[in-house]
Amino acid sequence: REALVASISHELRTPLTSVLGVLDILLEDDQMSVAEGDELITMAREQSVYMSRIVQDLILLARDNSEKLHISRAESDIAALVQHAIESVSISTRDLTVEVDPELVVSVDPDRFRQVVVNLLTNALKYGSPNTRLVVSAVDAELVVAMHDAGAGVPERYQLMIWEGFERGHHRLNSVVPGSGVGLTVIKTIAEAHGGRVAYRQSELLGGACFEVVFPIKSHTEGPIQRRGKSPPSIAGAA
Repeated sequence: REALVASISHELRTPLTSVLGVLDILLEDDQMSVAEGDELITMAREQSVYMSRIVQDLILLARDNSEKLHISRAESDIAALVQHAIESVSISTRDLTVEVDPELVVSVDPDRFRQVVVNLLTNALKYGSPNTRLVVSAVDAELVVAMHDAGAGVPERYQLMIWEGFERGHHRLNSVVPGSGVGLTVIKTIAEAHGGRVAYRQSELLGGACFEVVFPIKSHTEGPIQRRGKSPPSIAGAA
């Protein structure tokens, strides 16, 4: 518990200090241009969203297990949810390739699904490499979300630990990158609450890590609902 409190305190201290600093500048500098003020406000909002995400993750984990996590399923436009998640994370689109079927509609909890994608993106941003690829596809009766990177990956002896509470593996960035270690645990909790699962493997696409999240497809048909017929997967780039 002490380690958890120390970790979360460290995680929140930097964005909180940033927000307070921005507010002080806005209050004290009456010569600031509108453009400069808008830039500072945007920065403060991004940091506030980041802190809110940490708090939401902690609330989710405080439920103890996935059986207590309420899932509210709805037929969801998966490509739109992925796009919303990308927009909420400060990740350079030059370094991110997204492959998702634009026709895919699946019954998931849209807020929880978006949270999974956000946490995958955040994890890749912190620990991955400049070259990352998010692949979302329907395979048989499952929706598979896979985040690939070209980084160093996770040693085999730590690959199961990274999904458990507040474990961050044996990563060389641990000493320089702050983090509460809850992101992957939240992903696992949400996936299991949907009846799904998570897995780690080496990326066959980029050679680094691949964090995979699998959701069972729940719909009134035998497979995913296609809005305009059963077309093959297309690439939606975040170029």
